[in-house]
Amino acid sequence: MIIIAAIILFVFAAFCGMVLALMHSTKVARPWALTIAHGVFAASALVLLAIAVLNGAAPAMTLALILFVIAAFGGMFLVSFHLRGKELPNLALVIHAVVATAAFVALLLKFGTIKI
Repeated sequence: MIIIAAIILFVFAAFCGMVLALMHSTKVARPWALTIAHGVFAASALVLLAIAVLNGAAPAMTLALILFVIAAFGGMFLVSFHLRGKELPNLALVIHAVVATAAFVALLLKFGTIKI
């Protein structure tokens, strides 16, 4: 059940992230509320996933956890630009999105919702 909650929160975070990326690409101002919602959803999901992995309920999901942690550091790097009022580096934004997407796919593969 904790993994399902994490997946749902990651979906909300992904939706917010896609809206933020679209706003960035169209040069529309990104509202702080959306940025904060993205971070809160992602951080909450990351904590739930870490709890599940550390409690042994989901040891196969360790790769997803590691990738999400890397994506989180990328997100904090991007927020540092946002806080300073500087333009977000496009490459960093793309890497953040790709790593987070890879982590989400790894999570779904290990959870069994995607079969290859």
